[in-house]
Amino acid sequence: MAEFTNPLNFQIGLPKRPKGEGGDGPREPKSIGRVLAKTLGGILLFIFLFSVFLGGCKGIENPEAGKLGVVRNGGPLDDKRIKGILPAASGIHYTGLFSITHYYPINQRNYTITSDPSRGDRLGSDTFRTPTRDSVNVGVEGQVLFTINDTPAVIKQLDTRYGTRTNPIAATGSRAHPWEGDEGWAAFLDSWFRPTLENALRVEIAQFNCAELNAQCAMVKNTSGILTIKADETNVNFVRIQDRLLKSLAADLEETLGGPFFKIQKVNIVAITLPDETQTAVDAANAEKAKVSSARYQAQQAKFKAQAALAQARANRANPYAGIEQVFKALPENSQPVINVNLGGSGKSLNLGFNK
Repeated sequence: MAEFTNPLNFQIGLPKRPKGEGGDGPREPKSIGRVLAKTLGGILLFIFLFSVFLGGCKGIENPEAGKLGVVRNGGPLDDKRIKGILPAASGIHYTGLFSITHYYPINQRNYTITSDPSRGDRLGSDTFRTPTRDSVNVGVEGQVLFTINDTPAVIKQLDTRYGTRTNPIAATGSRAHPWEGDEGWAAFLDSWFRPTLENALRVEIAQFNCAELNAQCAMVKNTSGILTIKADETNVNFVRIQDRLLKSLAADLEETLGGPFFKIQKVNIVAITLPDETQTAVDAANAEKAKVSSARYQAQQAKFKAQAALAQARANRANPYAGIEQVFKALPENSQPVINVNLGGSGKSLNLGFNK
């Protein structure tokens, strides 16, 4: 076996103690625990300082136009209460370390019930159906224009009651807070605004017969097939429903949600649609009506033609030359007709020409 040599006389081993510490003897090795403790402490200090830096950056808010912010304490030792309100487009604010800001839309919003997915604040499409007084399950298409009440005390109440809970997002199965973007706001409206609106519509629609809201309904509800309701009358009934909803919906929402969180500005009833089977019956009735009208027209035309033929026959009997007169009248101007006249039994004929 080869033997290790130290020709340069290097000192191998533990370092000597400096003078004044008991001689030149070797140092005692440091404890591994002490080394790990210092390393861990350094890591924790770095994490703390980095968190403070991120928290400080996150605590800077700049509200957009049309959005109001509710600031809540969010630190590990904070009480999570509301810290303050940030008005819309109010500039840069420092909200503090770890604070959380919930933003709510305060500009006019448009909640639409429709089959067109491109309209309104609601994501997706739908049509609300409810029975009329005579039990026809009609569809309602309309819109509600509203804003939220941005009074500080009211907006704090809204955030306390509903900003701390999540609502299901339609067709996705996930959940979101009202302040978490468009999906979160739409989920909040579907969960709390929509049921109250549907109930108010159900009450109003039930006060009218189907034909009073859609004149076509009279064609299948009235055995005579004669429309007794005019389109102008249905429009008047639309206005009645809109006016009643404008007065009652805000109060219904306040009672249901526990606060005056919404200001209803306008309600529009756009259309009342018939069930598919009823609309099919209306289309069939219209088709039959068109056939009857066509048959009546053809019969009338035939009658006029028969009367004209009879009148011509009578004229021909009274004047044997009436037919020739009619031919002359039908000739174009400046024509040069030639008439062949048979001279009787002689077998000869005469050609007569003239200018018209």
